[in-house]
Amino acid sequence: MVEICYLNCLKICMADKRTLDFTLLPTIPKTLPLLIKPSWDGYPALVQLGDIYERMECCFHFLFLRDDQNGTVYDKAYFRAALYEFISISEVLNESSDPTLRKLSINNTPHPLFHFFHLLRAVSFHIKLFQHKNLETNSMVVNLASGEPVVDSDGIVQNMKGQLLIIENCDYDLLKSNNRKSYNDYDLIDVAQWVNDHQKDVGIRYLLYLTLCDYCKHIGVRLKLHQNFGTFLV
Repeated sequence: MVEICYLNCLKICMADKRTLDFTLLPTIPKTLPLLIKPSWDGYPALVQLGDIYERMECCFHFLFLRDDQNGTVYDKAYFRAALYEFISISEVLNESSDPTLRKLSINNTPHPLFHFFHLLRAVSFHIKLFQHKNLETNSMVVNLASGEPVVDSDGIVQNMKGQLLIIENCDYDLLKSNNRKSYNDYDLIDVAQWVNDHQKDVGIRYLLYLTLCDYCKHIGVRLKLHQNFGTFLV
């Protein structure tokens, strides 16, 4: 009898947990297309969303903001700013008086990376998270707007030089937040592992860029604005 009661309680607890859909994770390119800043004109249909669109644009701006003299220092600040703007998209949606918009907040979506970055935001300002990693030799400069490799005046493909920003100790323990209890542990373990595996190849900024694109697409599709998306949308 005790065992039956325990199992019933466990089922109730599991039912209250958010379930993440890992089929929504983006495809990561074999080469890293990150040095050339794409145009933001790929989302004209979302302009009508006003403050929500402004947060999207600011997130995009900070993700591609660079300071050549203080790159390794400012990269961290720019990423934190981009992360804040990304989460604020959901916060504005959640506070809307329109129930259709409220349903688009991160809490109402199953995308694993939306929730990963939401949890990361809660801890990102309180601990030293970041380190830099030298780029691998097989990375190249790609124009995100056209998808074509960038070549020099002699027609030679340019290899990327510099460093990737990655999160130190990216694992389940990193996502220590009061909100963590809303998730199944195995989902958080899996998404943290996925991010850790892929950030080593493309960096955490590029993963947030892909997540921003997915969120813009998600919002546009749900609001039936997707027919006007530009071609650079990942």
